[in-house]
Amino acid sequence: MEGMDAKVFGFLLRYGMNPKHMGFKYAFDAITLCIEKGYIDNFGREVYQRLADLHGKSVSSVLKCIKNATDAALMRCQDPASPMLLLQNSESGSVKCGEFIASAAAIISHIY
Repeated sequence: MEGMDAKVFGFLLRYGMNPKHMGFKYAFDAITLCIEKGYIDNFGREVYQRLADLHGKSVSSVLKCIKNATDAALMRCQDPASPMLLLQNSESGSVKCGEFIASAAAIISHIY
């Protein structure tokens, strides 16, 4: 693994996501797609539809897997200064998938 793939993989690990979750793979692909295709400012359902088509799943299945992976990472989060906590929805307590993917793509493409 090299280049952008390694950066995205490392980013997801640093945010506490587990590569064993299918949502990790979907989040990885979504972030990579956003960076490669320039969807960062234009993030929307099109990204999820492309992932669903790529993996032969429904959009709702892709979203649910990403949500489960981000929620699991959030539950394991021990660091009160973790960026994952900044994305936490104050009402539901979970992380919004779109915000996570878009912010991850923006951070990776601008910082790394």
